[in-house]
Amino acid sequence: MSQIAYYRKLAFIIAILFAWPLEAKLLKPSKNSDQKEILIINGKRRLYYPIKDQNIHYAVQGPSRIEFISRYPVIRKKKKSHSFQYSIVIDSKDTVIVKHRYKVQRSIRSVQHPKHSYTYSGNYFINLDKGPHTIELLEDKDQKYPVLIRLITKEFESVGKKKKILTPMVHKNAVKLRTDNSTISYYECSPELPLQIEANGERTMRVMTRLQFSDLWARRNPID
Repeated sequence: MSQIAYYRKLAFIIAILFAWPLEAKLLKPSKNSDQKEILIINGKRRLYYPIKDQNIHYAVQGPSRIEFISRYPVIRKKKKSHSFQYSIVIDSKDTVIVKHRYKVQRSIRSVQHPKHSYTYSGNYFINLDKGPHTIELLEDKDQKYPVLIRLITKEFESVGKKKKILTPMVHKNAVKLRTDNSTISYYECSPELPLQIEANGERTMRVMTRLQFSDLWARRNPID
């Protein structure tokens, strides 16, 4: 499936949700989960999986927000930044190539490979619609070492008593969208029309964005 965003011809709309954080859950691979690596990070044991030629497969039930946390192993004497990448295949049809470049985080050590160092984490997010999904992770064969990865999932929170939609400090007309029996107000955002908001207290701020298509543009530019 080909997806191309023409930002100059579309309106970019945004909603900002002020909410309590949801508990994250570690996803375990449905295939090729035998090889594992335990990293000690800030005194806590974190389970990672190396992306090798067998690939890693996951089965996920949506709607869900998936966080891909990746690190690259290096020899301890190496101090410079390191580039690494891997590919994500969603439902055997949509492919995303994720590229990162990070310095070595000296405080991390591995239970299995104590002579290795590891980079700071590269984080990537994907939102999945309602229903069953498959995720396949593919290695980059040009890399010397396999990328280590862990997947975290969170369910989408709904607007309720502990959640609040923030409105811009300068009045703007809202675009009200109705999904799953709830209505959420979005506000247009562009270089000419920046958004300013104000919030107090310790909360999680969730930013939701959409592209608004005009009927004429959609007819002239179908997405296959």
